[in-house]
This record gives sequence, C-alpha cells and structure tokens, in this order.
Amino acid sequence: MKAVEKAMAEAKKWEGYCEKKDASNLGDSTHEGKIVNAGKNNYTIFGKHLLDTTGAVKTYGINYQWCDQFCDDILVRAFGVEKAKLLLGGWSAYTPTSAEYYQKMGQWHKTPKVMDQIFFKNTERIHHTGFVISVGASTVTTIEGNTSAGPNVVANGGKVAIKMYRLDDPAIAGYGRPNWSIVDVGDSEAYPTWIKIGEGESTKWYFRLEPGVNAHGWRDIKNADGKVRRYYFDDKGKMLTGWQQLDNNYWFFFHDTKGSSLEGAMYVSDKDGRQFIATF
Repeated sequence: MKAVEKAMAEAKKWEGYCEKKDASNLGDSTHEGKIVNAGKNNYTIFGKHLLDTTGAVKTYGINYQWCDQFCDDILVRAFGVEKAKLLLGGWSAYTPTSAEYYQKMGQWHKTPKVMDQIFFKNTERIHHTGFVISVGASTVTTIEGNTSAGPNVVANGGKVAIKMYRLDDPAIAGYGRPNWSIVDVGDSEAYPTWIKIGEGESTKWYFRLEPGVNAHGWRDIKNADGKVRRYYFDDKGKMLTGWQQLDNNYWFFFHDTKGSSLEGAMYVSDKDGRQFIATF
C-alpha cells in the first residue's frame, strides 16, 4: 500500500465523527464512538491523541477548534510522530501557520492531487483545512474535520464530513502537498506490521493487521529473529507490558523494558519457578 492510500484510509475511517460536549468520553472510530457524547464544545479524540503522542502542549488542545488538528493527527496515526512532523513541516493547530510550513518546504500548489492538504480562506486569512480525497474535471472532493455537510466552506461545524467544491471556488487558498517519498514504500508494504506511536516513556506499540485494523487480545507474532513470541493487546489495540490480570483474573508478566526488541513478550516459569520469555 502506498503512503497516499494509507493516509486516505486513516482519514476516511473517521467520517461522521462528532466533536464532544466534554472530555468524559471522546469516542473512537466505531459508529458508536463517533456519535457518543456529541456536543458543541470542540472536544475531540484528535486533540487528545496529539497531546499524548507529540508532547506539543503549547500547540494542541483537547478542546481547540480542530480542523487542523484532524489533519495532523491523521498523519501521526498513519506514519508515527517523527515522520508526520516531517510531512507537515512542523506542528501547528493554526491554519495560516500550517500553510506557511508547506510554503517554506516548497510544497505549496495551486492544482490539487489526492491527499493534498487543502486550505480555505475568508476575507481576512486562511481559516480552514482538510484533505483532498479525489479530483474531478471541475471539482475537488475533501474530507474535513470541524465542518458540516453542504456546498459551502464551514469552518466550525462540529464533525468529520466529506464535501465537494468547484476547483475555481474563490475560497480555496491552495494546497499543501506532503512529501510522500519520506514514507512511501510502494506497493510492497506488507501487513501485518508493528506500529509505533510516541517516543520515550510515552511510546505505545500496536500490531496492525490491515489498514485501520489493529490486533486485540492474545497474538503469537514471529519476530525479526525468526522466533514466535506471545503478546497481548487491549481493546484499543495497545500492546500491554508488565504485570497484567487477564483471562479470569490470572496474572501474566510481559517484558517491560522500554526500547527492548522483546518489549511486550510474555514470560513463563519453568518447574523450578525460573522465569523466561517463552517462544512458541
């Protein structure tokens, strides 16, 4: 799968997600998660995820206006923090700054391609953004956060929606094009694959079975050394480490050394009580 396709799949799975009235339940990409706790206070899972993964606490917020945060978080979810930052040119929840990043990288265009970041302007400044998901002879179709359905630009509408505009719409300021060569591995990219989110002590690992689908529960996985080890993934798909109470309250221990190639692998005990990482 190419990088553009991977990013689009991540973006489109959030169509219909509604902003929340408070932080008590930010939902997820399931149908129920998209509509639960819906409100008008700009609380979103995108802002929360960006805060958790990037550490950019002066840039992102759990209840900021979130069209730009939606775009940034899609790339973080698809490619990880380091590569997403390179694609974007930097972190920003402010659309004029995000547009400037693309301009400084020489990645600003007037003619769109699929998964360009589209920017809209009003009489004062660039004020809204989303992703291009298709380009027609005279139209451009987008997916945007913090908008609503309809033919016009809505910069504070409260949900993720797919929209269509004429290519000559005067509200379109231009298009930022991520340099996909940073992450594009062509059609040879294989699933399943490990996905790393965050850095240092905040690192989380997921095992992606196919685009947008993470492993859950027990999973035997063949490692780079050719040996198969056992892991456990919670209901969000996150790999567990350390002591965990699972399966009718039995206790299990998973390797918990951050950065180790065996992080998350399950331990077993021999007849004398000595513990070691099991292979299967």
